[in-house]
Amino acid sequence: MMSYFLSRQIVNSDFVHEVMKRSGQNILSCYQCGKCSAGCPMRYQMDLQPNQIMRLVQLGMMDAAFNSNSIWMCISCETCTTRCPREMEPARVMDTLRSMSYARESARQLSPGQWFRELGSRLGQALLGAFNMEVKDNVRTFNSVFLENVRRQGRSFEMSLIGGSNTSTGYLVRNILKAPIMLLKGKMEFIPERVARMKKIEKIFEKVEESENTKI
Repeated sequence: MMSYFLSRQIVNSDFVHEVMKRSGQNILSCYQCGKCSAGCPMRYQMDLQPNQIMRLVQLGMMDAAFNSNSIWMCISCETCTTRCPREMEPARVMDTLRSMSYARESARQLSPGQWFRELGSRLGQALLGAFNMEVKDNVRTFNSVFLENVRRQGRSFEMSLIGGSNTSTGYLVRNILKAPIMLLKGKMEFIPERVARMKKIEKIFEKVEESENTKI
């Protein structure tokens, strides 16, 4: 087992301070009791346990934290927050790490050649039925499609949500047999219904984007 040691330089790194600032949590107060991991209902799906993610942040290991699927499997149930003897909120730390990881990926610049190669590779895999996105890509894609639905209609539109998510992830026929049943039961419509006060929805998105740009 590899050992890591804290140093003044690591503890005072920009990454550690940025996570603490955004989450409002004193990461360094975690003493690795493991109660968050013991109570987490999603731990069996995680490659690293919640307390291990906290340790990575303490050590300033940004890439390891961002590359873990654990931050994307967290469902923010806040069981960890309830169990923490240090009164920390690990769920907020997970949410912060997701936000920071998403911002870093979104800022990644691809050349035209790289973009077309990546697109061609994904389309080829999708056509062959071998499309297998990483957990973070699936979660991030679903979140993006859902938020775009809310931005356009002010609410979730199931037809667009399912279609957009399936198309973006490559699982083109996933859950397709459920569509007729949902239509017959009136659980899904062909035409989206917009909320009356879309201006307020637009202002919410503008405020969030302004806040995120300020943090970055």
